[in-house]
Amino acid sequence: MASETRTALLDAPTLKVGADKTIFNILLAISFCHLLNDTIQSVLPAIYPMLKASFHLDFGQVGLIALTLQLTASLLQPLVGWRSDKHPQPYSLAIGMGITLLGLLALSMAPTYAMVLVAAGAVGIGSAVFHPESSRVARMASGGQHGLAQSLFQVGGNAGSALGPLLDRVDQRTVQHRVVFVPRSCRNYDPDLHRDVVEESSRG
Repeated sequence: MASETRTALLDAPTLKVGADKTIFNILLAISFCHLLNDTIQSVLPAIYPMLKASFHLDFGQVGLIALTLQLTASLLQPLVGWRSDKHPQPYSLAIGMGITLLGLLALSMAPTYAMVLVAAGAVGIGSAVFHPESSRVARMASGGQHGLAQSLFQVGGNAGSALGPLLDRVDQRTVQHRVVFVPRSCRNYDPDLHRDVVEESSRG
């Protein structure tokens, strides 16, 4: 009986992980989604000066916002990835982006510092849910070219991380009624006034 089982295993065809051919449409779609996700995630650090001035925060409170974002976005990823390996959940791609969107909307209406922390945590959780499953899908679509697939996936994320801070360069007086991620308390933010205050304090 044991020999028959061993023979059956040896005669069984070799299982292949993923497709036989690299599916570039899926890789490009995942890379674009990665760009959107990391763009949103990088916007929050870019507006730290606005948050500090609008909510009258000290550097410790700004650091707590960064800590909340990084704890949820980075340290949760291994846990999500571990569960994703055991129970693949393709819908978590959409769920992760949805949670990030909720965090973005919460940030746009944040009336208090506590709400900003909640919004930062939601953006981080959405990112943590998105990355492991999207990386697994990229590997499945690689067709054996794992390095190429991972590189294309990373290009989207790196481009998003570079694009996010550029959105902060737009004049706040024109952006305040057009971009949803600018918090309500930041919409009266005057960069020229803030610059004058900083220069005056540095002279003192």
